[in-house]
Amino acid sequence: MNYPTVLTVAAVSYLSGSIPFGYILVRIFQGIDVRSIGSGNRATNVARTGGKGLAIATLLLDVFKAGCPFFLCCIFRAFLLPATRNCIPSLRFPHS
Repeated sequence: MNYPTVLTVAAVSYLSGSIPFGYILVRIFQGIDVRSIGSGNRATNVARTGGKGLAIATLLLDVFKAGCPFFLCCIFRAFLLPATRNCIPSLRFPHS
């Protein structure tokens, strides 16, 4: 396992995980700050204030943001890494 890939996946995972889709969707479609209403549980608050549609959209977007770094890493390893192996001499990839 190489460290640049691990650090890249960690950074992308952190950044994608920090996107508050529940807050964004309720703010756009309802104009309400979901943090100030309800029990403090964001998923429950989205369902209560935004309705089932926004709750399902929030769930799907949260699932996507959890899987996105994994798929980006797979794409990077499968397609981009072999193509750039000979173009970046400082990385010193082993020849296959």
